[in-house]
Amino acid sequence: MIKIRQGYLAVALALLTAIVLTSCSESPKTSDSVGDETAAELRKVEQEVLDIHDEVMPKMGDLNNNRKKLIKRLYTKDSLEYGLMIRESIDDLEEADSLMWDWMHNYSRPGYDGDLDSVSAYLNSELTRVKVMREKFFVSLSESESLLKKLNGEDE
Repeated sequence: MIKIRQGYLAVALALLTAIVLTSCSESPKTSDSVGDETAAELRKVEQEVLDIHDEVMPKMGDLNNNRKKLIKRLYTKDSLEYGLMIRESIDDLEEADSLMWDWMHNYSRPGYDGDLDSVSAYLNSELTRVKVMREKFFVSLSESESLLKKLNGEDE
């Protein structure tokens, strides 16, 4: 009698295991052809975001070098005539640097197997953020270079 119950128990466990495995192996059907096209478009947006980062990143050293040069100039005779311009330029460079670091630390690559509307909203938000960062970065870098040329007497 125990052997019969063990046999039923073994069959029941095997059946239960098969049901569980079958239900777990079915993946949600979120990626149909429209979903695949949407994901492909979103990957293009993501690549644009990353391309902007890659455009700015190599110039981080230039931005920091200009900031250091301007800080040194704050404590020279230039500060009497150009002190406010130097301070504003330093502040702009520091803001651009902060925007870049903030973006890099907070960006998270999205997954494309879930809610694509959320992925779209996230990537479009990140695209806006990274474009603002790039604009601030290159404007402050350009203005600091112009100011340094002026301070060095090259702009006369």
